[in-house]
Amino acid sequence: MSIEGNDIRHLLDEVDLPGPRINLGEVAQEGQRVRRRRRVVEAVGSTALIGLVVAAIGVPLALHSSGSQKSSLAAGAHQTVSSTSTALSTGSCAVTALALPDGTKDHYQAHNIDPTGRYVVGFVASNTIWATMFWDNGTPQAMQVPGKPQVDAVNAHGVVVGSTNIGGDESVYRWENGNTTVLSYPMSGQWHPYNINININGDIVANVKPAHVAVLPEAESAAAFVTVLWKAGATKGEQLAAPGGFGAAGITDSGLIAGTLATQKRGAVLDLSGRQVGELPLGTYVSKVSPTGAIALAHTQAGNKKMVPSFAWDLQTGKTTKLSNTTIALGINAKGWVVDPVNGVLKDGNFYQLPPLSSTETSFLADTAIADDGTVIGQSVYDGGTAADSKNTPVEWHC
Repeated sequence: MSIEGNDIRHLLDEVDLPGPRINLGEVAQEGQRVRRRRRVVEAVGSTALIGLVVAAIGVPLALHSSGSQKSSLAAGAHQTVSSTSTALSTGSCAVTALALPDGTKDHYQAHNIDPTGRYVVGFVASNTIWATMFWDNGTPQAMQVPGKPQVDAVNAHGVVVGSTNIGGDESVYRWENGNTTVLSYPMSGQWHPYNINININGDIVANVKPAHVAVLPEAESAAAFVTVLWKAGATKGEQLAAPGGFGAAGITDSGLIAGTLATQKRGAVLDLSGRQVGELPLGTYVSKVSPTGAIALAHTQAGNKKMVPSFAWDLQTGKTTKLSNTTIALGINAKGWVVDPVNGVLKDGNFYQLPPLSSTETSFLADTAIADDGTVIGQSVYDGGTAADSKNTPVEWHC
């Protein structure tokens, strides 16, 4: 399970936010169209997040090893963020618009950034337009991916992964230096890929479901999902022998795949063979992974089906750290800095705001990510009252 733009809009609508509120319903109209192919797959686990509330309560968390053997996570400790209780807004991050090629009028959305902060990827999708964009140090390049593409992730070498629909068949693609390679599945039939991620080595992981599967009860739906890995340079994937209902949220540069066991309702981490090497207690959901720091963002569901604040899970050491001052964390980097859609970036115990481009616009962070250098991507939105008058500008903040 991962948290996508449409889910975040609903989550924030449920939270009693202080001060002015963004009109998320209007801002997300384009995002809803973009995500229409993903709504089905988010049924596994995402329904548990809709009742999010901010509740700064302590939750005892511990890493449990799978099976009779102790956890065999990658060696080497990496310190996660510290629990904070007095974070204050101490400043703001500088905002700049991401340029678009001359003549481009479509409402592109910045979607992801590589860990170094150099590469950004985004896309636009509607009933008539499907296009992807690649930024290298702020310089835009139309990717020209065949079919009806959208983009998911980019690594530190500028290799992009996403999905595209060609003639009714949805496939995972790899884009590098202007060249697109459409990847194949190890299973026959038609599949719908989602949550596609890539690490620095070029290993690609994705969740896939049969294209014909509709929204099902959670137990049935989880059984229909599989995890596919394309090892670096491969064009045909291999189905991981992962536990049933595992939904990958990301892959680290050290080769750890973190996600959620939907049938068990707990976070888990696998190696590249699909073997489970660690897990979280029941009622936990993993949403994002920092590839270089091997830190996962997770959320805990209370007994009343409402969510408590996010926490960080160090996949190498098993350490968990509560993020008590966040509404809900949307991104995390190797330094443990997190993006909060309401308060901004939580950095070294303090919040830094993410302002829009002008006073007539609002910041929108349903699709966001943070690089290790503190660069954050998102949108600056002008609401002109009608779709024709509204404007969505992809931006990056430097924190």
